[in-house]
Amino acid sequence: MQMVKENPRLLTIGGSDSGGAAGIQADLKTFEALGSFGMSALSMITAQNTLGVHGVRLLEPEFLEQQITVVANDIGIDALKTGFLANKDLIETTANTIATLDCIKIIDPVIVNSKAEQIVDNSGIQVYKDTLFSQATVITPNIREASLLTSIDIHTQNDVETAASKLLEFGSETVLIKGGYLKEAKAADYLLSHDNSLWLYGSAIDTKNTHGSGDTLSAALAVYLAKGLDLFDAFKASKDFLQKAIEAGASRQLGSGQGSLKQNFKSS
Repeated sequence: MQMVKENPRLLTIGGSDSGGAAGIQADLKTFEALGSFGMSALSMITAQNTLGVHGVRLLEPEFLEQQITVVANDIGIDALKTGFLANKDLIETTANTIATLDCIKIIDPVIVNSKAEQIVDNSGIQVYKDTLFSQATVITPNIREASLLTSIDIHTQNDVETAASKLLEFGSETVLIKGGYLKEAKAADYLLSHDNSLWLYGSAIDTKNTHGSGDTLSAALAVYLAKGLDLFDAFKASKDFLQKAIEAGASRQLGSGQGSLKQNFKSS
């Protein structure tokens, strides 16, 4: 029987979405919904709504380091998750600061936006490969990010499996490729460790309220691992949580563009 840690302490490191759908906000909602204590370290703030990002302000790397350090020293961290780190300095600072932390580390390399545009330059991506991935319990790129990181054009599930194998070479314990952009299996995600693999399939839902889905899946995985579930059980639980959160938020009207899912569906 698995030992479950009650109320684990979770830290999210990344950008703030003023529209409340993605980034730090999605992570904190997921942490709370799953019964963990959420903390945050902001790398940037945005002026953002359902129609897009209208403004960005990066925070200083030294201040990002301070945010991480003070919560680690006082409260402690059972698991952390990274999100959008916009440049080489922020990525490097994060890597150096969390290197001494003995906790579960979910590294979500947010390097491609929803328009399929590269949003972190090549020097920043190299820092991910050199310093962050080797610390990771799991790295969680989506299809487009996995393609950019491996230089593999991903169109099929076989391509996903090939890319995941290549990503493992960067030193992480496990790779989770989020498959939202895979045409042949849109609601499928693939997990690969050094000795096992698993495809999980969700049900496609007719909704535009999916902003923050990738963040939510990675954040849920961090919580379930911190609670003591083994890797593949945590993956299954996270996938199920994401499916229910999308279903719960599918019909609500928030703004004129792409809305968010509803992580706190159990309280409604």
